[in-house]
Amino acid sequence: MARKRKAFEDIFGQDKRPAHSPRLPEISDIQVPSSSRPITPVVSFDSSRPSYSPASTNHQRSRDGQRLAFRNFLQQNSEILACSSTDYGVHTSSTIVQAAPPASDPSTTDGPTADTGNNSAPVSSINLASINSNSQNDDLDYGVSVMAQVILDRDSLEFSPLNMSDLEVVVDAARTTDSALAGLFSDPRLKHRSIIDASIRVHSLQKDMQNHLSALQGLSSESEADVIQTVLRRVERAISATSLDLRQEAKRDAVHQEVAEVNAVLEDVKNLVAIWRETYADNSPLRLDNTGAASDIVSDYTTATLIAYTLALTLRLLEGVGRTASSFMLKGMKIFGMSYGLLHPGGTTDLQSKTLSDIPEDIRQLERKFNLDIETTIYAVCPRCSYTYPPIFSDNSPKPTYPPECTYRPMALAEPCNESLLLDNGKPMKCFEVYSFLNWFGRFIALPGVAQYGDAFCEQIAEAHPPEDKGSACDGRFYFELKGDDGKFFVRERGKEGRWFFKFHADFFNIEGNLHGGKHNSTGIMSMSCLNLPLEIREDQAYIYIPGVIQGPREPDARADELLVAYTRGIQCALSDDQQTPYERTHRVVVANISMDAKASHPFAGLVDIGSHAYCATCQTWHKAYLNSVNYEDWEAIDDEYLREGAEKWRNAESRVEREKIEHLYGVRYSEFWRLPYFSPSRQVSIDPMHALKNIFGNFFCDALRLDNPSSTKEPKNKSTTPLSSIAHYYQFTPPPRLSVINSAPITQTDADEQDLLTAVLEWDHLPNDLRLLRHQRALSLLVNISAHKRELSDIHHLLSLSQPSTDSLQTHLRSRLKNKKWGTLLYVCNDLMVFPAEISDEIARKASVTKSDIMKDDMLPRRDVKRILIHQLIDWRMTQSLEALSWAPVDSPAVLERVRQAIQEVTVPSWITKPSEYIGLPRAGTPKADNWRRLFAIFLPLALLSMWQVCSPIAASDAQEMSSVLDTSLYLTLHNFWCFPGERLISRLRSITINNKIGEFESTLLHSFCKGSAFRRWLLRPNCPPLLKVLRRILDKAFGLNKDNRMHAHGEECEVDNLEDSEDHSQFRIATPSELISLVGSRKLECYSRIHAGYGKYYGIPSAPGKGNSFICFYPGGNQQLEWVAGQIKFVLKQDGRTRFVIRRSLPIAFDQTTPDPFRKFWAQGFQAKTVSSAFSSDLEFIEREWLLGHIARWEISESQVICLNLTLKGET
Repeated sequence: MARKRKAFEDIFGQDKRPAHSPRLPEISDIQVPSSSRPITPVVSFDSSRPSYSPASTNHQRSRDGQRLAFRNFLQQNSEILACSSTDYGVHTSSTIVQAAPPASDPSTTDGPTADTGNNSAPVSSINLASINSNSQNDDLDYGVSVMAQVILDRDSLEFSPLNMSDLEVVVDAARTTDSALAGLFSDPRLKHRSIIDASIRVHSLQKDMQNHLSALQGLSSESEADVIQTVLRRVERAISATSLDLRQEAKRDAVHQEVAEVNAVLEDVKNLVAIWRETYADNSPLRLDNTGAASDIVSDYTTATLIAYTLALTLRLLEGVGRTASSFMLKGMKIFGMSYGLLHPGGTTDLQSKTLSDIPEDIRQLERKFNLDIETTIYAVCPRCSYTYPPIFSDNSPKPTYPPECTYRPMALAEPCNESLLLDNGKPMKCFEVYSFLNWFGRFIALPGVAQYGDAFCEQIAEAHPPEDKGSACDGRFYFELKGDDGKFFVRERGKEGRWFFKFHADFFNIEGNLHGGKHNSTGIMSMSCLNLPLEIREDQAYIYIPGVIQGPREPDARADELLVAYTRGIQCALSDDQQTPYERTHRVVVANISMDAKASHPFAGLVDIGSHAYCATCQTWHKAYLNSVNYEDWEAIDDEYLREGAEKWRNAESRVEREKIEHLYGVRYSEFWRLPYFSPSRQVSIDPMHALKNIFGNFFCDALRLDNPSSTKEPKNKSTTPLSSIAHYYQFTPPPRLSVINSAPITQTDADEQDLLTAVLEWDHLPNDLRLLRHQRALSLLVNISAHKRELSDIHHLLSLSQPSTDSLQTHLRSRLKNKKWGTLLYVCNDLMVFPAEISDEIARKASVTKSDIMKDDMLPRRDVKRILIHQLIDWRMTQSLEALSWAPVDSPAVLERVRQAIQEVTVPSWITKPSEYIGLPRAGTPKADNWRRLFAIFLPLALLSMWQVCSPIAASDAQEMSSVLDTSLYLTLHNFWCFPGERLISRLRSITINNKIGEFESTLLHSFCKGSAFRRWLLRPNCPPLLKVLRRILDKAFGLNKDNRMHAHGEECEVDNLEDSEDHSQFRIATPSELISLVGSRKLECYSRIHAGYGKYYGIPSAPGKGNSFICFYPGGNQQLEWVAGQIKFVLKQDGRTRFVIRRSLPIAFDQTTPDPFRKFWAQGFQAKTVSSAFSSDLEFIEREWLLGHIARWEISESQVICLNLTLKGET
């Protein structure tokens, strides 16, 4: 009997079915009534299927092997099993009764049990009438299963008397199925267990799709909308999951036919869904199954194992070590652990053995264990027009296919591109690999503490209006005014939904550096960082999303579908810290800021190039004439609706000529960002501060102050006596009106209240009101003349501002240059200056419009010399202005550079601040990096200029009085800007990744390596990491610069001064307690340290500890923040009764009065908090609490008795 059962199990694999598969009811569990069988529903939706699965795991739905193997075969051989008699089993009343088994727990029974009416054990009976040839496939399956099990368990069965006629029926049924059973075991496909399982799964998918198709066919226009939406959503989720399943099953050739049959049904379902969606669009939140992101292996392994994992993954992901070397590292650590355990006489313990056995020998196993890799989509990119084509999986084949040629038409009347897309092997010539934002967001929202950060950010936007004083990212006007797709305020009226804001950044760089690859080999990178996160962790690699790496030099035609869905429909996640049940809360996402350099921001935002006439994305300064205007109070915000109108016209244009006209009139093209309903370039497009400040700092340092190698005699521009400009005077010409005014309908009448239609900076107060109004109307009438020649207007303004014409020859030269301009532009300038020929001046002043014929009179010059008349009037006006070039304040550049170098050498700063090269400005210093410029302009250059050009400075220069205006300008540029270099740091991180330098291949390596490293770092930042692993994390951060300048860890592990835990371990810095401190405290029960942590990577230390600058601090006396901070030096650091305190010596103050003020306090209100104190310290020692500390200071001894102290807290350095 045992051999027979074993043979049965070998055939049907009953003992090998998955643990989560439904158990096939045993004979003892089932009682089938003789009159009826359970009815299978026509439509059955499997609730266990995911709504949307971002992970790459194939969602398998296992079925019982025995039951489905028979069903699959019997359906294909139904003709063989068909019986001619329709009365099989109808008159059979005999039953087979099994002896009652021992009593068992009813909860373990899957099927219904027979109710015997007493307390005895249930008796199972099987009615042979159920084995009916006319039954459905399930009946045949059920009957054959029962027959097989009855044969195996015949020894335990009790048979009731059976009539001979009934026995003949059974015998005939057995003979009929004999040939079918023989075919079952002769089918070669069913000899391999994996093929059997695949066939079973494909059949299950087909049945599900048929059920969904029946459900769709059962819908009608009379069905309720909610019912239709419910069915459509379920079917769409099933389509997504089934497509993934079929893509995996299609890898087996043995089930190719079955897969093709399922694909046919799947296509019918897709087509039917598409038809219904044309009428019933889905506006419900998109569901993300992010349960795969919740895998946390911290609790499953020992700390030693986790440390081994961390070391191996660090080499692999952060250092770029190859797969072989990383696997060798794992094996080496395993051998080391074994050898270390053998040092003990008793050998390794069970726990030690388990720790070593948990270490894999292949780094790929470790990456899979941590779920580090990502699922991406590879698009084919046209090499000519950069249009993208998504992959096509024919019949759900795992191999993607793409069109052979580009069929994109940029305009309706344009010819198709017809550029070849594929290589000879069928792969795209140019690819763009995309990591889904929805997949990333599912992992992001599952992180501990992230949801709380998002809600905390939104809770700060509770008022109706933003605060006047901006102190954080949430104080921006955009967050308060933004409305959702439903018309309600996006944040204030969010209800229980989550709101998330992101910053989009893009930049192009050379992966090999300009010295190796040249400046033309560019690679693009796009990234998004969450603005809801605190500033200290916002740009951490763990929380940065990279959609893809662009193969330069042109960006592909990317899509914003997911960003649009995340805003309009919202996202519901299965796993999040802020919900109790899956898919409980809806989250909506907005791209609040587009930050990049000026050249990249325009094409990404759909604006014309930065070198065109419309160069600003924020205000309406679109003409060169505005470049010399600094009256920013009069600049008006750009009209976003006007830009949107132009973008839509550009998209719908039918020819290139039409598009060029739209670009000329609107200054805009089309971008995917315009699909977002909330997109507003005037509020959301900004220039990356790094690029802006670097250019300002570099140009001001090199050109204005002329500190770029000033001692060189080869370049005249470096001589301080050489003027930088030939401008003789600055006249506030009326700049051209904004584009929206030029392109609007002609204005027939106007009044004084409509002055804002013209962006004039002159009020013309010297004119009467009636003449002022007429002048305004004439300017509007001349807009048509200048709209086609916008650059000429600024050229004329520039020519009339030069130091000319002082001689006849220079006047002739100016006249010839003006003669090249159009008469309409010259007439516009003459009207602006109110300079007309004397004979007709009064007449024109009384007209609302002026034409060429008004200038020409019968008694004047011939008509062809109309330009000559206007040019003559402009030159006469020019002669009334200053003729000599404006004098340039002579800057003693060598002396300034020497003072800057002195400041760099002598200023004492904390140990973590890297000073610029002391040879800054000289060739030997090399090219300064962005961070060098930042610290130079934040600390050293202001101190140097104040010490040199402030009259009261003890080391002031002889020309300090003359340089007052230059000092104000220099400090304004320095103090009114902040630093922000996350984009450059991201590029630096990508450059550290090991690649093969093959264009078209290394982009994928960069994307996957970065995302793996980000996932690994997110795991390291989990709050449940063991203490030793946190110590290792700090070492890694310091070694690889992963959290440089950050003051807070993830998940609320704050490291700011006022939030540091006194329980932090500083034992490595403990020193012997000095007797002076014991006498001062009056107790020996204390601990003394040389230094303690003062934020991430920073320390407060005593003067004898490494880094003398770490001992100079500023603090609030008595902890009162209303008082001005005081500078001092730490003498001792101690811990007593679990509380950390400092013993300090104050810097002695210096008395100043109104006649001789402190020269370094001039810019205190602008954020440069520097002041002069005595070089001596107080002899009194005083205790201060840790909470009183404000931060570190920079200290410069400019004389034997005076010291300059600069508060670094406001400079972002502490």
